[in-house]
Amino acid sequence: MAVRVGGVLGRSLASAMQRAQGRDAPAVVGELKVLLNGLGGELSHERACTEYVLAVAHLLAGNLEQAVRAADACSAIGTSLQEPGWAANALSLRALAMERLGRAAESIDDLVRCEFETSRTHDPGLSAWAHAGLGTAYEELRLFELAGPHYERTSALRADPLDFPESELIDELNLSSIHAIWAREMSMLGGTRASLEREVERLRRVAAHHARRAIALRTPSAFPHLVLRARLLLAANDVDAEAGPRLAELLELRRLFSAAEDDASTVECTATLAEVLAGADDVAGAAREARRAVDVLTPDADTSLDRYVRWVGLTVQQAEGDGWAASGLAFGATVARGWWGQRENKLEMMRAAISGYARYQTNEGDRRAAREDPLTGLGNRRAFDEWLASPEAGQAPCTLLLYDVDRLKLVNDTWGHEAGDDLLGAFASALVDNTRHPDLTLRLGGDEFVIVLRDCGPEDGPLVADRISLALDALARDAERPHRAVLSASLGMAGTHEGLPVDRLLGVADGRMYERKRERADLPGERRGDLAVG
Repeated sequence: MAVRVGGVLGRSLASAMQRAQGRDAPAVVGELKVLLNGLGGELSHERACTEYVLAVAHLLAGNLEQAVRAADACSAIGTSLQEPGWAANALSLRALAMERLGRAAESIDDLVRCEFETSRTHDPGLSAWAHAGLGTAYEELRLFELAGPHYERTSALRADPLDFPESELIDELNLSSIHAIWAREMSMLGGTRASLEREVERLRRVAAHHARRAIALRTPSAFPHLVLRARLLLAANDVDAEAGPRLAELLELRRLFSAAEDDASTVECTATLAEVLAGADDVAGAAREARRAVDVLTPDADTSLDRYVRWVGLTVQQAEGDGWAASGLAFGATVARGWWGQRENKLEMMRAAISGYARYQTNEGDRRAAREDPLTGLGNRRAFDEWLASPEAGQAPCTLLLYDVDRLKLVNDTWGHEAGDDLLGAFASALVDNTRHPDLTLRLGGDEFVIVLRDCGPEDGPLVADRISLALDALARDAERPHRAVLSASLGMAGTHEGLPVDRLLGVADGRMYERKRERADLPGERRGDLAVG
């Protein structure tokens, strides 16, 4: 079933997400904490979603450490629910926070893991969110070639766990934005190569196409800043439109952004006005707007916006005949090409890391599958043989308990193989629940199970056997399913404290177990896990 968070909580979270992206993030953080307290301690998709939205709000509010903690909480809940989609979404947010904290290596590690968890996510809504999160992270890193396909995948899925009304509009906006920034960065590389100019025009046309689609998807309830952003992207990138309508739109947008106190968008509008005026051969008007853009540029402006404003200013100054501007543009282009080369190196490194991690996880999964019993999740005979052949096997005293589940054939014949599988699963759980983490618990095959108590004394084997015997008695007494009432097992035990080498423990325990089976055949009232030792 697809993950959906509906009702009052779903509407509250959708509203919180919308408001957080509309510069109301600090207030949203407090409201989300109240929502979390109201959910109690139960692990659920609703709680995971609330932690996720809280991480988004913290990130947008600049509370980066808190964003990491909320993302980790979301991931932990997803692990408990066995839903990789929550881990995927949490990791993309974590990567963004780590990048902004200056912890680039951790950010890259999170992105690589996010790619893998996203590939394991089958829920359409969580998958769409995860692809959008990866697109956002790669866009911030200027890895456009990785961001674009993730945004496209999000748009194609058309799914949202919150049924967010503006989700399709945002998908188109993301696609427009990534192509617009990509075109802008390529423009600043300098040079007059026709191939470069054609690629910049192509990217701008794609940006304009998606901006038009975003505008067409607006609804009466759509958040105003989303629609304004789409209009700006269209006006800035619609290279096939006449200059007049573009300039009129940019002037109107600047007025609206200024009224909304959106300084960054106001500056971007002004620099774009200068660029369009220069393209229309209005050098005087372009110079006026370029100077205005530099004057209103704030010290804390985004690095990319700062570079764009200054590049437009130098371009206009060059058109005015300023020789120093030409030298400045040439120097800037040299720096930009150096940065672009570093970007391409990072792109190849990320691709190699993603591919390598996926191969490792696939190989690790194959390795685990080859050594794991698919029914119980315990190690299998191959895992036991590999342990026996390892140097670790003889390094510390150990005791081996060999169990044979009684009457498994009777259960299969009477209640069916599904009941037999349930019996084996319940038996395996009883073994795991009564052993330590360092001990080995394995299913050798059929109805035979082994426990290897590692680094133990001679008294530990009988103690563990007694605990397991009591656990089996309790399972049989309390079972609602009739086939569990016959749950019992025969046991043979052998340990290195008897002077036996480790490679003889299984054979000795096997002999003792079958000897005891013969002795207790047809005897009533046998204890479960009855013990046979030397």
